[in-house]
Amino acid sequence: MRNATEVCSQCFKKFKMTSWLQKHIAKVHPEYKKEIDLKKRRRDSVEDDLRPSKHRVQPPPYAVFQNHDSDPVLFDCDAIADAPLESSDSQSPDFPSALTYPNAGLPCAYVPQEGECVTSSDDPYYPFANEEEFNFAEVVTTKALAGSVIEALLKGDCGLKDDLKHSLKSNYHLRKKIDQMEDGLGVDSWKKSRLENITWNEQHAREPIEFWHRDIIECAKWLLRQPAYAEHLSYAPQQRFDEQGRRVYNEMHTADWWWERQVRISPPLGFNATPRAVYGVLTAIQTLLDDGDTVIPIIFMSDATHLTNFSGDKKAWPVYMTIGNLSASARMATAMHSVLLVALLPIAIKMRDIPLSRYNEQKEHNRMILQHVLRHILGPLMRADRRVFFAWCADGHFRRCVASPAAWIADYPEHRDLHNIKNGVCYWCECPKAEMGQLPVRPYPMRDHDKYRALSVANTATANARLASFDVHQGSNVFWDLDCVTSDLPKPDLLHTMQLGMLKHLLGWLSVFLKQHKRFEAFNNIWLSLPAYLDMAQPRQTYKEVSSWQGKEIKTMSRFLVAVLHCALRAPFASQHDVLNQAIECSRALVEFYFYSEYDSYDEQTLELISTALRNFHHFKDVFRQFRAGKRVIQEGKARRKELITERDDVTPQLETREKDTLDSYIARARED
Repeated sequence: MRNATEVCSQCFKKFKMTSWLQKHIAKVHPEYKKEIDLKKRRRDSVEDDLRPSKHRVQPPPYAVFQNHDSDPVLFDCDAIADAPLESSDSQSPDFPSALTYPNAGLPCAYVPQEGECVTSSDDPYYPFANEEEFNFAEVVTTKALAGSVIEALLKGDCGLKDDLKHSLKSNYHLRKKIDQMEDGLGVDSWKKSRLENITWNEQHAREPIEFWHRDIIECAKWLLRQPAYAEHLSYAPQQRFDEQGRRVYNEMHTADWWWERQVRISPPLGFNATPRAVYGVLTAIQTLLDDGDTVIPIIFMSDATHLTNFSGDKKAWPVYMTIGNLSASARMATAMHSVLLVALLPIAIKMRDIPLSRYNEQKEHNRMILQHVLRHILGPLMRADRRVFFAWCADGHFRRCVASPAAWIADYPEHRDLHNIKNGVCYWCECPKAEMGQLPVRPYPMRDHDKYRALSVANTATANARLASFDVHQGSNVFWDLDCVTSDLPKPDLLHTMQLGMLKHLLGWLSVFLKQHKRFEAFNNIWLSLPAYLDMAQPRQTYKEVSSWQGKEIKTMSRFLVAVLHCALRAPFASQHDVLNQAIECSRALVEFYFYSEYDSYDEQTLELISTALRNFHHFKDVFRQFRAGKRVIQEGKARRKELITERDDVTPQLETREKDTLDSYIARARED
């Protein structure tokens, strides 16, 4: 096992170990080291202030909301529920900084069944004989020692004990023992399944549809029992507030989804009222789960990957999962290994052997196969006896857990296929296709998958026509059988939506815009003259010299794009003033929206700022309208251009003949005269 190569963001020097990189930064880039330490202290102080409470008790008929700075505050539920809501302008007392839902995520008594994996092993050093062997394996692995060095240590006279040398023998035997370190999620956790009585088509009748997958519930149990995640796990939903009593959203258990999944407020209440009024209404909840249950939000991620063009055009479609109980920092840290590969979806056959008349029929068949495969993989989440389970948690207690799909992160083509909808429509709401890309005056209704399911089951001509009017394909959807709101599953992906999506489109628009206004050379010169600053290196290429823009490059570019654009468009002519200002404002609004979307924590003010940035982008985007043609419009334009060229070529000979006859008659009359 080798560590990934670390790269210095200042000088791009590569290091094999993180510790070497840290020493290099401290010695060569001390100012950047101070900036990193300051950010870490600020982050640690915020995490300490917002750390969830460990004690959740509810003595009826009172609701206990833990205040980290004082004793628990008791509210009489019956008295507060009947009290009128206070206005937001009134002076409010000190409110708790964190409001935890009572009797959620409580430990319970449970006796493991025979064969159930609770801890990794009775022997903490298995498969090594003792602690000394385990420590040796840990050192050579974490330090990324070469195989020749390990051979020299085990076979030479380097001070190691003879028992350790005889047990480990060589680098080969050491690696074999490391591979045997099973903890309930090793090679044996993978299963190979096959769809029976289903083939891609008659031309590939002998090619089986096979796929590999893991048990999702076992993967969730594995994540819950890892001791390394003990400080990063949350078992109950919270509502957090700042000093002014405004709602704060950062971790998943502080969002509304988990709270609404754990409880249901009737009637629904927005958070425009004061926190004191919110406390009163929260007592009128109807519990959806048993008392003390722990919700396990399952987060899925998928991305079809093109592997190579040189060995049969290979592709892979992996599906990953993690749990929302983990903090965002733990989920995003590569070294934490908190994202697990749970399935490899089968790749549909190419369409080149399919007659054109059957092209759409084959695409529909491929979508049906994908739904069958997903139904097999997500089966444990559809069975009540599987998605409700007892799990050993990292804090040393058993809990009764209820797994619930919370999010599926993917790009648009995958969401289109997963939700069985037509291309070019929204998978969240029922926005008309012609109005896609416009800021709606009022929100469109969310997609009602219960209605789609009823129409699909009816399977009549009228039902199918109505289903088509909602831009939904016929057939079942595996998400309909899950314990979730199907339209809430898709979640935004910054890589595909912003970095490789809108920001990359913006670069293309600006390139043509700057060339049209003869500012492109100035833009490139200013781009190249940017100095290095903190963790941002100086650009080594001009904008036009970059052949491929990836997520990392676009993320860095967004930090100085508006400044470079503003300098390149300075001193405009009177006729250009409004147009150039609109281009700057549009670019600024989109970049601001991207920066706000990267925030770790939100409140009402930051949510309003991100909404304002979105409105500003839609207000100024018409300045790039002539450069925003899609693929379909470009193809239609090329086809129309060919038609005009053909018409010109057909008319030109006739005009030349007519002009020649006119000229000859004119010369003849001139001679007669």
